[in-house]
Amino acid sequence: MGEWTVHDIRRSVATHMARLGVHQEHIERVLGHVVQGVAGTYNRYSYLDEKRAALEMWGKLWN
Repeated sequence: MGEWTVHDIRRSVATHMARLGVHQEHIERVLGHVVQGVAGTYNRYSYLDEKRAALEMWGKLWN
């Protein structure tokens, strides 16, 4: 196995979540990406339930 970085883990998480059918918007929120434009300005919803569900789905892959 070659050298890796923390971003390799983030990429793997995003890839697996997409494969599991998690909405891209929720993946972006899990990764902590800042939403740009009008959506980032006006949408102040925390997405806690959606992020929790996405992380639980991803976590079940490793049980």
